[in-house]
Amino acid sequence: MFLFARRTRLSTRWVRNKVTVVQHDATGPVKRPAPVVLVQSSDDKDTRWPKAWQAKLGELGYQSTWVRLEESDDASGSRLDTWYQDLCRIMQQHSYFPPLVIGHGLEAWRVNQKYVCNKPVSGLVLVHGQRDTLDKTLPSMEFEPYFPLLVVSPKEHVPDFLLDDDVDRIDAAEGYLEHTLAWMDENGM
Repeated sequence: MFLFARRTRLSTRWVRNKVTVVQHDATGPVKRPAPVVLVQSSDDKDTRWPKAWQAKLGELGYQSTWVRLEESDDASGSRLDTWYQDLCRIMQQHSYFPPLVIGHGLEAWRVNQKYVCNKPVSGLVLVHGQRDTLDKTLPSMEFEPYFPLLVVSPKEHVPDFLLDDDVDRIDAAEGYLEHTLAWMDENGM
């Protein structure tokens, strides 16, 4: 487990942002070259799903990294940039192959959107990212999906630019790991 901590000065106060990284090696008989990066928002307190996903992905031969975005104070102006820079650093150390990036939660959606605007990926999965009341403090990044893209969320919670015919969408509240794995197989990952 790695831990990045950074203090950012905003006017007269300091804000501490933290990124926790947990790596999991492939344990299955077949090793797959595409790494998987799970990005979890700070508002998502459930640590069971990333551990379950990492265990299942490991059995299937994927190396995975779980990145948990955390902050101790509200610094909406710079937290997206800080988390983006930290995610870029983590990805550089991760693999030579472009990763499949899976974002869970609104902040993870936004950081991943910024990441795919500037960096190569094998695919992007966005899981349950929008709340009933959209958070306007973190900007949404519009991008052209030149890679496989899956959105796992009810249609009314998905930004308009992700309702394109080229974007796969599943409206599943449960069993989204199985849906995501089937989608990965369909897209040759």
